[in-house]
Amino acid sequence: MLIAVIDIGMLFSNVTCFKTGVKFFGQPTSLDITESNHYVITTCALYRIAITYLQHVHDHNDLDAKFQAAGGNCGDFHTIIARELEELDINPIFFRLAREEIALANIMTDLIYDPVSYTHFDNEEFENGVKFVTMLSQAVQSSMARLEWTQARMVFGFMLHSMQDFYSHSNWIELGMREPNKDLTAGRRLGSVADENTKTCKTCLGSDEDCVRNNLRVDNYLTSGYFAHFYPVKKPPGKCHHGYLCYFPGDNNEYCEGISKDGLHAPHGHLHQEAASVAYNATVKVLNELWTSTSTNAFGRFLGLTNASSLVFVIDVSNRLQSLVDMIEVVTSKLVDSVTDLPNNPTNYIVSPFNGSHWGPLHVVTKFSDFLDVIEALNEDELQQSSDHYYDALNEALKACESQSLVFFFTDAPSNKPCSQGPTRALARLKQANIDVLFVNTSKSDIHTINELTDFADSIGGLFINMNITQRTMNQEFIYRRLEEAFGYECILFTSMANHHSGTFMIDRTTTSLRINVVSSSPSLIFRLIDPVGSTLRLTPSLESNYLQIFTIDVTNKSDIGQWNYQCSEDCAIEVNVKSEFRCRTQLYAQLSNDLGEIVATPPLFNQTGAITITTCDKSSEALNSSVELISTDGEILFNYSATDTFVETISVPSKSFRVRTCIGRRDGTLVYREERTLFETTQITMIIDNQPLAAISGKRLNVTYTIQNYAAESLYIQLDINDVLKNAKWYSIMSGAIRNDFVTIDTDQYPLKNETVRFIPLIFTLQAFNNEKIGSGSIVFRHEQIVPFFVQNSEVHLEAPTHLVDTK
Repeated sequence: MLIAVIDIGMLFSNVTCFKTGVKFFGQPTSLDITESNHYVITTCALYRIAITYLQHVHDHNDLDAKFQAAGGNCGDFHTIIARELEELDINPIFFRLAREEIALANIMTDLIYDPVSYTHFDNEEFENGVKFVTMLSQAVQSSMARLEWTQARMVFGFMLHSMQDFYSHSNWIELGMREPNKDLTAGRRLGSVADENTKTCKTCLGSDEDCVRNNLRVDNYLTSGYFAHFYPVKKPPGKCHHGYLCYFPGDNNEYCEGISKDGLHAPHGHLHQEAASVAYNATVKVLNELWTSTSTNAFGRFLGLTNASSLVFVIDVSNRLQSLVDMIEVVTSKLVDSVTDLPNNPTNYIVSPFNGSHWGPLHVVTKFSDFLDVIEALNEDELQQSSDHYYDALNEALKACESQSLVFFFTDAPSNKPCSQGPTRALARLKQANIDVLFVNTSKSDIHTINELTDFADSIGGLFINMNITQRTMNQEFIYRRLEEAFGYECILFTSMANHHSGTFMIDRTTTSLRINVVSSSPSLIFRLIDPVGSTLRLTPSLESNYLQIFTIDVTNKSDIGQWNYQCSEDCAIEVNVKSEFRCRTQLYAQLSNDLGEIVATPPLFNQTGAITITTCDKSSEALNSSVELISTDGEILFNYSATDTFVETISVPSKSFRVRTCIGRRDGTLVYREERTLFETTQITMIIDNQPLAAISGKRLNVTYTIQNYAAESLYIQLDINDVLKNAKWYSIMSGAIRNDFVTIDTDQYPLKNETVRFIPLIFTLQAFNNEKIGSGSIVFRHEQIVPFFVQNSEVHLEAPTHLVDTK
């Protein structure tokens, strides 16, 4: 099977769902918008349920009259909800995180499960579609019971997508229904489904709008359209097409045939608003059902309507580092009052100890005093889990922590057995964790491990800092300031250290202060800052060590707005964070298609065309447009894309690693600049996992097939790792342009069920490519990391008898 880069024009024109993302992405701004999409429907429903929650739990009853929804759309309500949460001393960023995790998982469903008809209720796959929705619903509840909130939101987003597609892809609306199907999310079969011999649609000419709008031949059976990426669609005679885009009058092509209501220009676009409205009501309904099935506290946690963040220490407790552990104990004891007084102090504390051969146990506590007790009791002799991987302790901490938590990784970077960073990098991105590596130089420090950890920190947008353990006050203050920055600050610049001496950044009018972190490998660094009017500022660091300088600047004058310049006397890494209430985030999706046109999501491919960026903002009604720049690690602008009012940019992936910088145009005429910390490392290897969604019955084994392709101009030696699945990595020698098909067997016994019907496991597939034939030698030239949803069930889903739309035949 050959894999080709997808034609983005095909993805634009062949819309398979409520306009999912890509060109048709949109955010809630006002009721004047007449077309809806998965993101808007989901976001508006989350606004609605958040209002209900605040009414029920906190007696905030004045919000209901302010909220309006119509046609699956609503106004920008985030600011109003945020204001209510702030009055309750709840940071609204947690609601934003939860909302984005759910809504973006929803739109990612098309890239993960695009080829699978039942996940979109296409091809009359109603029974399998309901079984899929039921399995996901059960997985959401089990993830919540396990306190795996990120995973629960991800699966819930998947489920919402499939459920919402039912109303757009079936003829539920054409049957006159204006309420959600009662059986769809209740584990029951759907009533009155057309059988395989029932002719459901007549054939029309694309230009005959009246025929297309009235092409259904059944008014008492449930049916859906048949979909394919290429015409002609192979469908049974007399069955309905799904259909794509139509522009009446006069659009004479086969794409107009079908019953899709995905948008206003779908074949049945005249019913788009009705379908979107019912999908919205169904989303609110399933949110209420989830609330009923769990506790109010757990549901609030799931929605991000309570404070929830973690402070994580991953500590090398080798006996040679006892002085490091002692320093951490002293620093932590002095942080007690300052941390607990923070407006956004952590809700739990995690300690994950390790040495060169063992790690654990993992400690998760909710009181700072218990956190201190755990640190005081750390002892290398108490480590329990054998480990061949240097990052195991960090991986386990990332699995347990909340989204966007602050993680400190303390080590002297000793020589260690080569192991993949892939699972750690993937988990860090999944949890949006901020990870700083605090390095202590000892006789055991190894230059290869130092370089490895430096690259790791840079790739996930963290700092690698040479720490002096005798400067306890400075280390204490640094940790406290990082906690301050974790919430309420937005990143506008993040640059790597290599060959980097100068650059610029932009301060906008939403900024009230900025924090500049300057990291160097030399204690003699001199840092200069030049403001927008050209004045060189004489700055005294608010915090300084041999290798770190932190500057805090209040933005009080109009002259502070504009372009700032900085200069370092030696190589330096720079992070600039601004305090601002205008929060935006840009994500990149790199989709490929196989030879069947089936879309899959992968890391960005070297020189790939047709990748997309999607920008979302909290105050979406204030945002007018966005443009993106792709920035190399040394600050070079690789690509610059003009502004678009869709907040979606089609981009070409450069040959260098890059970060994404976004400029958001606001309706008041001002500009806001944001930069993503995550480094996108382009690759020339890809991996396609077949037959998703992956699901297996507990106690059985599942064979998972996959294809690895080498796009590089040379042969590569590729290492495959899968977390918890492979005890030993698989190795492949793949020639330039060649592919390798293989399979791996997953034993479900390693994922036991605990009083649950379904368990969701995010499997992490990681590839590392070398150009040296000697296994594990040489530097890594390409990486590939991919999270693949996997579900373990206690049995096949059994559906009960239908109660809705029965006895209509």
